[in-house]
Amino acid sequence: MRHKSTLVHRLYKLCRRLAEEEFWLLAANAADNKVTFRVQDGDIVIYQYPEAKFLPMAHRVAYPINAEQHLSLEVCFATAEFSPALDALVALVGSTLQHIWAQDQVRQQLSTEMLTQYRESAVVLKAAQAFIGQVDNKDIAETLINYFAAMDGVALLQRDGTVLAGAGIFQAGEQVEIILPDKPRILNQQQEAEPWHASLCYPLHVDSGLCLFLVSLQPDFTFDTIYLQRVATLATIASTAFNNADLWRSRITLSRYLPRGVADKMLSENANSLGGVEQEATILFADIRGFTGLTRQLGASETVRILNLYFTEIVRIVRGNDGIIDKFMGDGVLAVFGVPYSSGQDADNALISAKRILERVESLGQEINMPLRIGICMASGTVVSGNIGAPERMDYTVIGDAVNQAAKLQPVSKKHQAPIILLESTIAALHEDHVRDCVPLDGEVMDGLQVYTLRRE
Repeated sequence: MRHKSTLVHRLYKLCRRLAEEEFWLLAANAADNKVTFRVQDGDIVIYQYPEAKFLPMAHRVAYPINAEQHLSLEVCFATAEFSPALDALVALVGSTLQHIWAQDQVRQQLSTEMLTQYRESAVVLKAAQAFIGQVDNKDIAETLINYFAAMDGVALLQRDGTVLAGAGIFQAGEQVEIILPDKPRILNQQQEAEPWHASLCYPLHVDSGLCLFLVSLQPDFTFDTIYLQRVATLATIASTAFNNADLWRSRITLSRYLPRGVADKMLSENANSLGGVEQEATILFADIRGFTGLTRQLGASETVRILNLYFTEIVRIVRGNDGIIDKFMGDGVLAVFGVPYSSGQDADNALISAKRILERVESLGQEINMPLRIGICMASGTVVSGNIGAPERMDYTVIGDAVNQAAKLQPVSKKHQAPIILLESTIAALHEDHVRDCVPLDGEVMDGLQVYTLRRE
C-alpha cells in the first residue's frame, strides 16, 4: 500500500539527509496500534501492525510526540550502528512531527468549532424563519418546543406553573410544582434525590411570566456549554417573537380606537402607557332617545343600516376633533378627548364635537324621514387609560369618575329634554368663549358639581 502524504514525505526527506541505510518509522499509541513507514526502493511502504513487529530492528530510539494521547515516534534501524548522529536524527524527526501534530490538532479543533458554529447558525436561522409572522402565543410555544423534542420533557410554563405547551413527560394544561426563577438557572444537575436528573429553567417573557423548562431523565446527561448556548439563542428568539406578538395585538387593538399613526406612535414612543396611565380627559357619552321604539318601527335590517350611518358620522366628527372612540354600546357611544395625547383644548374639542354630532343627527333624521333625538353628556377629570382585559381579549379603554359621571348624566338630559349636558368639571376646562354658551340647570348637582346645558337660542 503506497502512501504519498506530505507528512510522511517530509519525515522521509529528513531521515535521508542524515542516513542512507534502510530504516523504519513507527508511530505508536496507547492501544499499541502501530503503523510502520518503511523506505523501500525510494518510495515509502506502510506496514500495518502486527506485520511491523516482525521487521528486522537492530536499534530502536523513541521520541514522545503527544503525552496526553500517549503518542510517540519510534525509529528503528536494521543495520546502522547507534551513534549521536542517529540520536540527533530521531530528535529532529520527532520535534518536526511534534510540531506538525500540534498544528494538525489546532486545525482539527478549529474545524470542529467552525462546524459546530455552522450547525448552530443553521438552527438559529431556521428558528428565526419559523417564528416570522407568528402572532399567537400558543403557536410560538409549539414552535419553540419542537426544537427541544429530543429532551425527555420540555414545557413552556406560565407564572403559576401551568403548562401552556409541552412535549415528552409534560402535557398542556397540567400543573408543575416548581418555583420559577427570574433568570436562567440549572435547577438540578445530576442529583438523584430530585424527580428529574437534570433540569433547566429559562425565563422568556417578563410580562406574562412564561418560562422554558427542559428536563432530562438520562443519568449521563449534562447541560454543556454548546447546549446552553443553543437554549439561550432560541430562548432569545422566542422571547422576541412573544414581544412582537404582543405589539401586534396591541396595534390591532389600538387601531380599533385610534388613527393608525397615533397607534404606532404610542407603541414606539410610549409602549408602557398600554399598562395604565393617569391623564386628564373629557368624556363624551351620546345615545339616541327612544331607540327601542325606533327599532320596532324600522325593523332589524333598517335599524342596523341607520346605526351604521349614525356611528360612521360620530366617528368622523370625533376623530376630526382629536378624540377617540372608546366603545359602542347598543345605540350609545363613549368618546374620549385628551387620551392618549392631549391637544391642550380637550374640553373645547368635546363641546365642538357635541354640537356637530347634534347637527348631523338632525340632518340624518331628515334624510331617513324619521326624527332622531340624541342626548350628549360630558364630564372631565382624571382617568386611567390603557389596555384592559384578558390576554385573549384586550381593549384600550378609560376608567374613572368622569366616565361614570358622563353616563349618569343621561337621565338628567332626558328629564330636561336637553340635548347637550355638561358637568361643572368640563365647564372649568373650557375656554371663555365656550363657557358663555353654557348655563346652569337649576337644582341639578352631581357629586357636588353643578350641571350645565347649552344656552337656548
